[in-house]
Amino acid sequence: TPAAMDASVSDATAVRAAANDPSLPAFTEADEKAERSKMTKAEKAEAKADMYGQVHPNETPELIASSLVRLEEELEKLPGEARVGYSRAVERCPDLVGEKDKLKFLRCEVFNADLAALRLTKYWDKRIEIFGEERAFLPMTLDGAFRDDVSAIKQGFMRCDDAMMDTNRRRVLFVDPSLLDHSKHERSSVCRSIWYITHAVLEDETTQKRGVVFVAYPHRAKYEQFDRALVKMNITSIRGCIPVRVGAFHICQPPIFFKVIFPLLKLLMGKRLRARIKVHTGSEEDLVNRMGKFGIGADAVPSELGGNLILNQEAWVERRREAGL
Repeated sequence: TPAAMDASVSDATAVRAAANDPSLPAFTEADEKAERSKMTKAEKAEAKADMYGQVHPNETPELIASSLVRLEEELEKLPGEARVGYSRAVERCPDLVGEKDKLKFLRCEVFNADLAALRLTKYWDKRIEIFGEERAFLPMTLDGAFRDDVSAIKQGFMRCDDAMMDTNRRRVLFVDPSLLDHSKHERSSVCRSIWYITHAVLEDETTQKRGVVFVAYPHRAKYEQFDRALVKMNITSIRGCIPVRVGAFHICQPPIFFKVIFPLLKLLMGKRLRARIKVHTGSEEDLVNRMGKFGIGADAVPSELGGNLILNQEAWVERRREAGL
């Protein structure tokens, strides 16, 4: 259609302009090649294994009890300025920083107490930054911390469903940037919508242990929808913050301007997440087959990608609201 042609021309123009913009931060192909050459065999093996299913230790009562003790010890070792947000949470909402919540961070870091302590403190600093003093210490429910973000959550930039699970019982999170509407939702509200979705899947103990897989479908997105500040807010929320293990990040049918934004995404993601990115092109049949090779069957692949799953974000949100979640 003429509108689609105009959009394609606009995106192509934006790509050429951005490609010549030296101010854009980037992680280049040369950087990536150098980084991969320095990765140990163990790091490469771990990244490859995570694509198909993450390994989790056998959780015994003894392991849990001793790890919680070590976590407290590691928290005490951190300087006071690193524990400001966490200390405020202990004071303001002690029921949200109990052993059940701390266990999520231990599971995310595979029971490395020092890493769990760092993630826990960064989490509360980021939570206060994203939600503000008024809502940061409220329960992570639609009527609590997200009371002003229901519309952004229903927008569906990130979606999940109980049926979206791979063969390793990891939850699959579907991201569609084409649904972003900056005229209707502030970037902070969109970012909080991601917090809601990730916290929703973390209600499941298996997800806490085995992690999640992201499947992004930016094919219909336009360059004007790309918001560097929002991208940074989202990635820094996931990376080293929210206690979710990311096994893989699949990017399906990227648009023409992807070659411009991909270096920035890789830069923000950091070494560990970069090693878990897979980019897929081809027909819908090709995409479904490739997802299947990574343990995501057609019944767990959204219809946008040619799968059998039809997502209804609004109905999912309303079910959770009725349940008080």
